[in-house]
Amino acid sequence: MDWKKYNHELANRGSITVYLGDDLAARWASNESATADRGRPVVYPDQVILLGLLLQQIYRPALRQTVGLIRSVLKLSGVALAVPDPSTLCRRRRHLILPHWPKAGGCIVIDSTGLQIRGPTPGLRLSMGQNRRTYRKIHLGVDPASSLVVAGLVTPCQTRDSEAFDPLLATTDLSAAREVIGDGGL
Repeated sequence: MDWKKYNHELANRGSITVYLGDDLAARWASNESATADRGRPVVYPDQVILLGLLLQQIYRPALRQTVGLIRSVLKLSGVALAVPDPSTLCRRRRHLILPHWPKAGGCIVIDSTGLQIRGPTPGLRLSMGQNRRTYRKIHLGVDPASSLVVAGLVTPCQTRDSEAFDPLLATTDLSAAREVIGDGGL
């Protein structure tokens, strides 16, 4: 196994990559979609407000922290643009339709972990001729809304997550599930 590559892949699971487009500044300042007949003109287009609300929906910060998150994403992008304040995000959220996020019954989150199997005493293990510890993998499928385990499978430690995927899904009723979310091991 290439441990250097494996460690690099594990580190990349935590990285954030955001591509906002080459014409970000032009779209950020465009007011074509929101021309009001009366009152103050809209400063930020709907796409900017939607970006903030999507970041809030994914990471679940409060509105003020969402403004900071938008600023940090723009800073990572190397773009200096004005960010809507929390009251603007709150006021404009009523008029926007956010994309569907998986709720109860429509989603299963899958991951696995290693378990060390130990006997009653170390002496018993040595008398039975086993000189090394035994590991197993437990693969679980969890409903993220209720935190209930809806699927489970125990395999030898040599079994890869991708090999256990189909047998794990066979242990649950998938009639209500529309999405299955897993990490890079799947």
